[in-house]
Amino acid sequence: MNIRQDYKKWFARQQVPAVMLLATGAILLFSYSYLLPLNRKKRDLQRQNEQKWQEVLKQNYGRDEASISRRKDLELQLHEKLRSEWALFVERSSAFPKNRRLLGAAVGHIDFKRELYDTRQRLVREAKRVSVALPDNLGMTEQVASDQDARELVLQLHAVEKVVRIVLELDVNEIYRVKPLPRLEYAVGKAEVPYLEEYPVFISFHGKMAALNSLFDTLGHDGKACFFRHLRIEKPDRHRQSILDVSMVLSSFVFTKKLDELPWPQIQRPGGLNPAGH
Repeated sequence: MNIRQDYKKWFARQQVPAVMLLATGAILLFSYSYLLPLNRKKRDLQRQNEQKWQEVLKQNYGRDEASISRRKDLELQLHEKLRSEWALFVERSSAFPKNRRLLGAAVGHIDFKRELYDTRQRLVREAKRVSVALPDNLGMTEQVASDQDARELVLQLHAVEKVVRIVLELDVNEIYRVKPLPRLEYAVGKAEVPYLEEYPVFISFHGKMAALNSLFDTLGHDGKACFFRHLRIEKPDRHRQSILDVSMVLSSFVFTKKLDELPWPQIQRPGGLNPAGH
């Protein structure tokens, strides 16, 4: 009997520690399953916030007004520098910088035929002056289909004249083939806005290696902005070792859009010109 009473007394004394132990376990379980993840998330957010703040400070944001103003001035200077570099590139690369009228003008078929006749006469006179034979035509005919773009034909003709004049200055023996190739067009932005046209011209001539070297030195100078698309060099006659048979494609570029006319919000990144296969 006394043993039973002693056990009850002992059990009554152990209830309070047991409740405290259970409460402590419950608190630890709550902390481990809920509070600790929250603390870890809080530390991660604090670390991310500090990183973002450091990035902001590096960009001169979040500082005083003078720092922001200096940052703005630097960005404006860079903007103007890029615009100037683009304008200079367009000026040097444009095939016909003084013929802006052709970009938006309405050109008729009769205009092309008249320019074709005048261009032939000019080039024939120039070829006679330097004693270089020219083919009977410039790869272009007066016969124009009703659906052909006269503006494109005129620009092709200008590209032909440009390339022929460049080759005539090289002291070559003969130009025996000239042919304008189809126009190529380049676009930018998601809306595919055209901004650049390429007018390639195929030309073949006989001349010495010195003429070809002169060509490499000439291209890129003022008024002679052309770009190689194709080049082939052969020896036409084993008895004339110094004479080369040269065929090449030279392209002229026409920028149809000004800088402010391009859809900048749609342009994701700069891209190069895709090979055209000429």
